[in-house]
Amino acid sequence: MSQTRSFLMLLGICLIGWSSVYGQNEFEAKQAIIDGVAAYRSGESGADSLFAQGESHPELGSLAAYNRGRSLMDQEEGLADARKAFQRAIQDSGDSMIQADAWHNTGNSLLMEQDIDGAIESYKSALRAHPGHDAARYNLAYAMRMKDQEQEQEQEQDQEQEQDQEQDQEQDQEQESKDGEGQPEEQPAPPQQVEGQISPADMERILESLEREEGDIQAKLRREKGKGQKSKIEKDW
Repeated sequence: MSQTRSFLMLLGICLIGWSSVYGQNEFEAKQAIIDGVAAYRSGESGADSLFAQGESHPELGSLAAYNRGRSLMDQEEGLADARKAFQRAIQDSGDSMIQADAWHNTGNSLLMEQDIDGAIESYKSALRAHPGHDAARYNLAYAMRMKDQEQEQEQEQDQEQEQDQEQDQEQDQEQESKDGEGQPEEQPAPPQQVEGQISPADMERILESLEREEGDIQAKLRREKGKGQKSKIEKDW
């Protein structure tokens, strides 16, 4: 009986001890959040570390994660870690406003890195979480204008490249024409004689020979005709 009573008393002491430790950890986490807010507002360093301690709070952990992400955004190389903190806040919080703020600042961090497409999607997620988020709506419109300007610049660059290529081709053609000036022009090759075909020169000689032969024949005929013609005899009747 005494052993049982001693065990119950020991169990009660253990439970009280665990409750006291849990309450102390919760108090310390809450105090870390408060101290982190004060440090952030005063511009002191270490606010992100205090918010990291505050993430262990069972109820305020998502708020601490959001505040940690916000403080990391002010650091030169803290944007990637800031987005991770925002994602923890989105997953752990049931408050649509905290989720919308986390998405909104995720978009801001991406826009700072010139990731316009990622920023646009984050701003849209912020509006899905809280349609009345005016800052997300404004920044979404701003990011979309940046996207349009980026596309216009890309089109202008493409046109400039095409124009440069055309100019290069024209210069190459002009250079080729200049290089060709002063060089003897290629004479057209004489027509090749096909086997069995009479060349123009041979044809001309044949025609001349035929004309001479024809002239000789006609002259011979005229001579023979002249010999055979009888002289006219006048009779004296």
